[in-house]
Amino acid sequence: MIIGPEGPGYRFIQQYEHGLPTGRKDLAQCVDAYVEFLLDASGQEDLPPVELEPIYDQFSLQAKEGDFKEASLGIEGANLAEMGMIVFDSSDIQTRQRFTQAHELLECLIVALEGNRYSSTLEPYFEGKKKERLCNWGAARLLMPKDLFQKSIREHGIGIDAAERIARVFKTSRLATLRHMVNCYPKRCGLIIWKRAHKPTESVPSPNQAELWDDLEGTGGPQKEVRVQWKDLGRKARKEVYVPEDKSVDSDSLIARALEEGEAKSGRERVELGDLKGTFEIEAVPFTAGDDPHVLSLFHWPAEMFAGQEAQSGFSGTH
Repeated sequence: MIIGPEGPGYRFIQQYEHGLPTGRKDLAQCVDAYVEFLLDASGQEDLPPVELEPIYDQFSLQAKEGDFKEASLGIEGANLAEMGMIVFDSSDIQTRQRFTQAHELLECLIVALEGNRYSSTLEPYFEGKKKERLCNWGAARLLMPKDLFQKSIREHGIGIDAAERIARVFKTSRLATLRHMVNCYPKRCGLIIWKRAHKPTESVPSPNQAELWDDLEGTGGPQKEVRVQWKDLGRKARKEVYVPEDKSVDSDSLIARALEEGEAKSGRERVELGDLKGTFEIEAVPFTAGDDPHVLSLFHWPAEMFAGQEAQSGFSGTH
């Protein structure tokens, strides 16, 4: 018997025909079915964007705002479905607020699964970073439903400009849209974000040594280089290649030039990033996060990179 209070998570598993998941693939299938359940229940399947208010209305939930940054809570949202609330940070931009709320709706499913007997093999997915990745994966699928997203890809293609157009339609951020693009088309593209930084093994000066450090940089001391800060290469590429964290690119690469010149760059270029070696079509767009300039790069994978691999799309534990 499935137990728990009323709410979207418990309501779903009470009628889910496959029962409680027992493995990673079952869990991915369960999340997909839960997303469809939320969309069906709120009558939203035909046109983007997906609006969250009809989902709240259907399950007697309310979205509440809170300024988490001012309170220094270190979170962006909270799932209080047992109290009839989903809470999000009012200081975030609208696309971030929407993604946070979708994430918390996925948390409702995790709470329901935790409230019932589940296989011990799933425990890692219900805590820490794996739970966050699982809920983010489900949130993306809720805000950008598979059929509607694929239709948009057929219309706009795969690329950073395409992601910006699609993001406007779905009311999602460019980065969330690009990550969803990588997840849905793992044999087509991968993402890497770059920043000018020292190697972690290089000594970092204390605040009172900052001037000395700057002087050293100008006179042969340790130099900052454009290095990998974050990556999502997609499941297919992860099986084939390893790109080390903090790996740098040449100063004359289009990625480094995009950062230096503050302009978008694109073209074919040879790179050697750990096991990722070859000539790729690359798009590179500069942006600022905090006070630091970064570059968002999209690598377009050549068809031969995955020759012989079977196509698939689903949640990965390392997503």
